[in-house]
Amino acid sequence: MERTRWTPAYLTAGGLAADPPPAPGSLSFDVRRQGARFGWTVREDTELTGPMALRLYVELHDADDLDLVVGVEKWSGGRFVPFEGSYGYGRDRVATGWQNLALRALDADLSRPFEPVPACLVREPVPAGQVVPVDIALGASSTLFRAGEQLRLVVAGRWLSPRNPLTGQFPASYRTRTRGRCTPHWGPARPARLLLPVIPPRP
Repeated sequence: MERTRWTPAYLTAGGLAADPPPAPGSLSFDVRRQGARFGWTVREDTELTGPMALRLYVELHDADDLDLVVGVEKWSGGRFVPFEGSYGYGRDRVATGWQNLALRALDADLSRPFEPVPACLVREPVPAGQVVPVDIALGASSTLFRAGEQLRLVVAGRWLSPRNPLTGQFPASYRTRTRGRCTPHWGPARPARLLLPVIPPRP
């Protein structure tokens, strides 16, 4: 981890960006059928090795809790690049993470900026009309992005892979809430960002 350069990619209306957005913005989606996507086209060959961490500022509508599921994908030539996950699942992503909003409080002793650890001690439902911060840990990975390829962040209120009606959810099933709308916010006062483990090229 000594060579890792922890680099924030900020959520903006146009996708992910190196600089924080100059103006506030938001995007709302139905948690049962929709999600949000934020893309970043890599300008030079970039190695990402280590865990990632996502900080969101979220508002809920017609609900006071939500199971957020987030993923980082690799796209090349306009096509999704699948990975083989730890279960041998051939349509996996670069990294995935999930967090229940009511259990968003972090363990201050165990958490690090690039590795948030929820305390999971007290449930805190989200009050109507309030925007709350939430930190989501994504599993460690090691992926090379070539110049021109795209890193895509996906945010949803459901599992990101479709459920097979015959075999169920593979490799595992996670029950999520399917009611309400979710609105991620960003801006100068709400610097939503994906923290990336960039490995600088060796001299």
